[in-house]
Amino acid sequence: MKSFIKKDLLIFLRDRKEIVTSLLLPLVLILIINFAFTGLFSDDQEQDLDLQLAVVNQDQETEGIIKFKEKLIEEASFSDAEAAVLAEHADAVRPVSLLFEYLESDEIKDWITVHELEAEAATEKVKAGEVDGMLIIPADYTAESLYAAFTGAAPEVTLIYKQEKETSNNSFLTNVIQGYLDHLNYSFAL
Repeated sequence: MKSFIKKDLLIFLRDRKEIVTSLLLPLVLILIINFAFTGLFSDDQEQDLDLQLAVVNQDQETEGIIKFKEKLIEEASFSDAEAAVLAEHADAVRPVSLLFEYLESDEIKDWITVHELEAEAATEKVKAGEVDGMLIIPADYTAESLYAAFTGAAPEVTLIYKQEKETSNNSFLTNVIQGYLDHLNYSFAL
């Protein structure tokens, strides 16, 4: 065994190119990796996100609760008393109010600035690049989302997120909106 090690060392020491390569290559790799990842793991330059989100609210929550109660009676065959009890519970879980509370929460408001706009103004700002994305809360969103949550049916109306181009900021906004939907589902589960 010693003879094999001695032989390999002698061959290695005779080849100067191999010695230089084995000594310099790790140093070159360290320099390349250092330049490639400079600032990635340091806290010196903390980058703050300042995302702009336009929200177009076409829904009326109070009317949505009334429509929800009517829809329970007409389509789901609930009695007036049962529908009134569910409507009372639904009044505590207002989807649009929960969305705005979520977007204005301490965890989110540091990253996202919410602009409540009309549809035309929001579309123009998205196209001009003044906002990163546009979230549309369609008419009857409250009634449909509550009906879907309490009956298990698929919602006929959902939130609509529009963006001009795909960026990491838009991906972050999409994840925030998905977080709201998860929060809403959790609220309905309770």
